[in-house]
Amino acid sequence: MTDYRAQKDDDANTHNEQTVFPALTVADLNRLASSVDQAYRNFVVLDVNSHCVRLAVMKGESRWHRHPDSDECFLVLEGELEIDLADGQALRLKPGEACTIPKGVVHRTRSRVRAVNLCFEDRSAYTDVIFEDPGATSQTQNPPTMRDETREGDHRHLRRAIALAAAAREAGDQPYGSLLVGPDGHVLAEDRNTVVTERDITGHPELKLARWAARKLNRATALGTTLYTSCEPCAMCANAIARAGLGRVVFALAGNQLPDLKPAGAAAPDATRVDYQGPALFEEARVPFDGYYG
Repeated sequence: MTDYRAQKDDDANTHNEQTVFPALTVADLNRLASSVDQAYRNFVVLDVNSHCVRLAVMKGESRWHRHPDSDECFLVLEGELEIDLADGQALRLKPGEACTIPKGVVHRTRSRVRAVNLCFEDRSAYTDVIFEDPGATSQTQNPPTMRDETREGDHRHLRRAIALAAAAREAGDQPYGSLLVGPDGHVLAEDRNTVVTERDITGHPELKLARWAARKLNRATALGTTLYTSCEPCAMCANAIARAGLGRVVFALAGNQLPDLKPAGAAAPDATRVDYQGPALFEEARVPFDGYYG
């Protein structure tokens, strides 16, 4: 895997969960916010018991998401922050105004101008990314087209993913390639399929990048990333992408287009029939889970 983040020492601290201001130090939030010249940055600035205080600087919009296990409180310091809710309601916060979003509520934040806000949440809060607009009417398209929210530069990154797929085939692997782009538009990491050469059935580039992101990026940064891939992710990779909290996926080929590109009788490993049996031994199996989820 090529990790471009490691090549940018000045940007290394963007993508971790370290607290900026340790206990018993003065947190100069105005200075920290004024140092940001990107469209989106998010920092853990303070820790309070099991919770943390985040400072976010943004212009634009986040992905729809929810926190299933933690409320989230926003306090605006500068600009105006809009919080869209899945039911169509929109909350607008000006400097000095705050609002709590209860756990489980689907929402997104956005700002037409530069906005600076504090966010208070559980340090271990999990983020579920909602990949589709919850208010949109679903439509079936074949072949699929790039959605209206496609951003400038998408095709350039897709062409790089396709080039990585070609490199994978040339190396003797399956023709798939992917790259992960950060909120500021820089490529963070890229990879290609290595199922054959590394004898690894999980060697899909999307899965490898999702695992990399889960280790290297904080939740807020991951939410602002885009994964570009030469083909629509399989079910295994799609689940890993969701668990890693990546905010957006842009693909070239759709999964339902692949059969037309394969010769008749070509192997389809995802179609292998497996016999699953269960559930069983409920009272014994539940013991490790009792109390784990609160």
